[in-house]
Amino acid sequence: AGRAVLPPYGYYDNRAKKQGEYNTGATMLLAPRDSAGTISSTLVYLDQNTVNQSLMYVPSLRRTRKMSSTDTQDRWGGADLIFDDGGGFSQKMTRTRYEYKYEVEEREYLVPIVFDGTEYCDTKTGEYRNLKMERRPMYHVTLTQTDPNYVYGKRNLYIDREHYTIAAAENFDQQGRLYRTTGINWYFDPNMGLSYLFYSFCRMVDHIDIHSGTGLLAGFPAPWDIRKDLHMMALIQESTK
Repeated sequence: AGRAVLPPYGYYDNRAKKQGEYNTGATMLLAPRDSAGTISSTLVYLDQNTVNQSLMYVPSLRRTRKMSSTDTQDRWGGADLIFDDGGGFSQKMTRTRYEYKYEVEEREYLVPIVFDGTEYCDTKTGEYRNLKMERRPMYHVTLTQTDPNYVYGKRNLYIDREHYTIAAAENFDQQGRLYRTTGINWYFDPNMGLSYLFYSFCRMVDHIDIHSGTGLLAGFPAPWDIRKDLHMMALIQESTK
């Protein structure tokens, strides 16, 4: 829905427009061996009251199951984040399920940014090298959860006021302890004049279990037929090759 950067522009097809489909995506694990072939597929709807369609294929069970809204609070693939942490924050905002009270503060923060491809993460220390910093106008959004059944009691989001990317997210459990944090070092493309996820670093930390992980997000144009190639059966066939 509403592509503004890369073609095709607008809605992908009439079905997406009619059903209000915002985006779709799939993730396949290649390792470790006992998790290889696990697939997660999500179709996100624009309507806040329409539950997103989330499917998961578990190769050891040879079964595809439909995930409930509570399943999105589970860790994904052993990483230090849950499904609702994708991209810093991917939880569905609705007044009918897990509603938040929120506060918004505007100020400037010094944030890291990937610029020329010379940045890298030291695999021994976990530290970033050659990383540039930039002072950016940001929204500091504090979300306080009103439902005690949700995994997080409060979430802090740091959102760029110019291009609305999330630079960092701080998540606290229901006891007020800092639980998980996500930091995204966005890639800035001077030709496009904006930041996006085509070559970005992501740092995920679990402060209670004392564990962390780092990801390098690489994007490139793909000749996929979205309806055909990202269909669950096509993904399962690909995973079994």
